[in-house]
Amino acid sequence: MLKFEGLYRHLFMRFFADSEDSIRLVEFPKSGGSWVAEMLSDVCGIDFPRNTFPVKRKSIFHGHSLIKGGFERTVVVWRDPRDVMVSWYHHCIIGNSHVNPSFIEQCRKSFGVSDYDDIKKNMAAFIRWAFDTPPSPGFNWSDFFDAWEKNAAEWVRYEDLRTNPVETLSDLAFRITGNNPELNVVREVVERHSFKNKSGRKYGQEDKGSFLRKGAVGDWRNYFDEECLTEFEKRVGSRMEKLGYQ
Repeated sequence: MLKFEGLYRHLFMRFFADSEDSIRLVEFPKSGGSWVAEMLSDVCGIDFPRNTFPVKRKSIFHGHSLIKGGFERTVVVWRDPRDVMVSWYHHCIIGNSHVNPSFIEQCRKSFGVSDYDDIKKNMAAFIRWAFDTPPSPGFNWSDFFDAWEKNAAEWVRYEDLRTNPVETLSDLAFRITGNNPELNVVREVVERHSFKNKSGRKYGQEDKGSFLRKGAVGDWRNYFDEECLTEFEKRVGSRMEKLGYQ
């Protein structure tokens, strides 16, 4: 059912949404886009039809896409692609409560590694697989970067929202709406959507079976070795440095 609703939202966003008033929010999977959309929705008072059927009104439409046209206002959410790879491994190969089991089965079969839980051992092979034969949505992180880097869109980084959430969210809301939100409202929204309140766990405390697995910044250091970094640099090049990641 959720897969059908996702397809409906994609088609609705592309062909029927009020593109002058609505906002498109795009990310490469596992970059925190849903979290950003929820907070932006509450701060700006704009509907966010997540896992529901949208109607023709001003809304935030979240997705994973290389398509650029159709909306006057677009937000691109970026995250350190090394952390993205770790979260993407858990999503595609380990799975969680939000992932269709058939998708995990297809990814495991395509990936071709039997010992799925040895993430550190498998990470270099996963980087090659995720970049060279990407699963749904059918493109890799570098493809996404090349599509959106020079697009006239508003950018926000996951890490900035983690380290300085109130100021970063307030600035994004202003850039989107032209209005400065009340700081007490932003603080309340940030607290309501904190990792602790959303997951019931402390920030950085892992639950592999949860869609909100860990939320940590810099978790890639626990899984990347020299081979991983070499394979990663071959495919990413200088792209992440343009986003401020060293």
